Amino acid sequence: YLKLSGGTITGNLAISGDLIVHGNATTIETDVTTTSAFEITNYGTQTALTVTQVNGTTDVVEFIDGTNTAFIIKGDGKVGINTNAPTTIAPTPK
Repeated sequence: YLKLSGGTITGNLAISGDLIVHGNATTIETDVTTTSAFEITNYGTQTALTVTQVNGTTDVVEFIDGTNTAFIIKGDGKVGINTNAPTTIAPTPK
């Protein structure tokens, strides 16, 4: 049982078992590494994943298969499949 009220943990923190966060969790400059698939399952009625790119000049999303870009969304709205230099802008939803 770890109770932290307004303090910080410095160094490494290893958690064996599940990590459950109630309330807001803010993460900055974090690497997430898994040894298997990263999976998001949403049983609610809201969006399962939201990605917010504050700086619109950098890539929003890039999926890489080995060393090849499989899918990319650029900051300017261009979407590419099997290319990291797309020329097509995603269509505007109607």
